Parts: sequence; structure tokens; C-alpha cells
Amino acid sequence: MNKDYSVDTNALADIARRSGDKTIKSISLRLGIDRNIISGILANKRKPSSNFMYTFVKKYNVDPKTAGIIFFNRNLRNTKVSGGEINDHIA
Repeated sequence: MNKDYSVDTNALADIARRSGDKTIKSISLRLGIDRNIISGILANKRKPSSNFMYTFVKKYNVDPKTAGIIFFNRNLRNTKVSGGEINDHIA
């Protein structure tokens, strides 16, 4: 798994909460995915599978652009960039 990307777990929890799912158990029931898996994802201890991503997007009616931002959030903190690459983007 590429470590340059991270999952915006705050956004996942916020979407679930706004849909009335305030507990991991209620998210689990809605998605049909084990609560231990959901707990690990929300705690950033495991990466979501494609099945989780697809099910979450479908059950919570998340639009594709938002899903891309949530599940493939660019983790700039761990990205190494040389000075030349920065200058290329500025020019």
C-alpha cells in the first residue's frame, strides 16, 4: 500500500454521524461489515479494502469526488520533495 495517501477518518465519521449512525455498531449494521474492521479503519490502524470503500460510498450516498478526497487523501507530511520539484510547480 502506498504510504503517500491516507484516509480522512474524520470525514468518514462525520458522514456516518450526519446519517444518524453515531456508534461503530450502527455503522457496522448499515454496511454489513464487522465492527472490528470499521473500528480499525476509524482508528487509522488499518487501510480500508475496496469492498469497504464501495459499500461506504453506496450506503451513505457519497459522491465520487468526495469519496476520492476521503479515501485517497494526499499525505503531504510523509512526502519527500526535492527543491527542483518544488520550483517546477511554482514556475
